[in-house]
Amino acid sequence: MADEPRMCSRRGRRRKLNKPAPVLDAMFDDLDNNRYSAFGDFFDALRGFLNELPCLQDLQTIRATRLPSHKTQSSKAFTRSPRLDDSHWYTYHDGGATEMQFNVGMYGQRGVGQPPPYFRIGVGWAFYYSRPAAEASFRRFLSLLTQDAVILNQFSIFMSANNLGIEYYPRIYGRPGLIPTQQAAAWLRQVPDTRDWIFMGRLLRRGIDRQTLEDPDLLGEVFRSVLCGFKPIWVRVG
Repeated sequence: MADEPRMCSRRGRRRKLNKPAPVLDAMFDDLDNNRYSAFGDFFDALRGFLNELPCLQDLQTIRATRLPSHKTQSSKAFTRSPRLDDSHWYTYHDGGATEMQFNVGMYGQRGVGQPPPYFRIGVGWAFYYSRPAAEASFRRFLSLLTQDAVILNQFSIFMSANNLGIEYYPRIYGRPGLIPTQQAAAWLRQVPDTRDWIFMGRLLRRGIDRQTLEDPDLLGEVFRSVLCGFKPIWVRVG
């Protein structure tokens, strides 16, 4: 399902893959204390890494071709600074607020009864921002899965192989629900009608996934596998 990264140049020489900056454990402490000034260099590096992913380099061209009014000022997928919230930041591709958006974000410790801190990589729908547009996109996504058995099977394999989960907010300022990989397919067959935000992707948890988060090679592979894996679906759903 994924758009495979091109590993060789036209002359047959192996090309070095771009690597993301590591997500260090101390960054979760900075997030808990809303020390966003500590993320400046990381945000710049993240934006550069995402724009160099082969599967995202034609994102804005596809959007402009699909609907000219969707054309952005830049040809790059990500140009804006991440949005900052309390113990949380996130970024999505330019113009993606009302679409199936490529999304990267990070949560700190949000209090008693809230999920543990994690770093997320995947796609989402912001129904709270523009419900009609987001609902139309999400319904196209669900129709794609339910009407094509081959795509549904491929998507299930993709979810399992990458250990993808679902982040769900009935109300954007309420408590989120986290649906693990094993329950994701069943949940998508009966999506709650009340929804402000739905995200699907890899949730890398503080502590448990520290080795992956702090290793640029491992983290880069997660980025490529997840985001490029969703790309063919994004092309059809928008």
